[in-house]
Amino acid sequence: MLSNGLEAMLSSPSSFDALDIPQSLVNDIILRYFFSYGKTTGNDIEKLIKLPFRVVDEILARLQQEHLVEVRHGTGGLGRRGYMYAITNEGKNHARD
Repeated sequence: MLSNGLEAMLSSPSSFDALDIPQSLVNDIILRYFFSYGKTTGNDIEKLIKLPFRVVDEILARLQQEHLVEVRHGTGGLGRRGYMYAITNEGKNHARD
């Protein structure tokens, strides 16, 4: 049986705020990926940054609210995981900086 402290360290983060890394770092990684490779799904971003989808979804929603990425269309029966996201012109400008 794991101690509570170790169990807490090994558990997946439930939200972005539970991570101990700057939001700007994760945003930059995602935007540079979009800038280099074009559109991609939420599922692909999850694999790229190795975070649970609930955290990835939160990050993508913030990027959408900031008009840095947009949803192009949904794919398959994956729900939001299957949404096809693309970088906006504003997102490209941000990724270049």
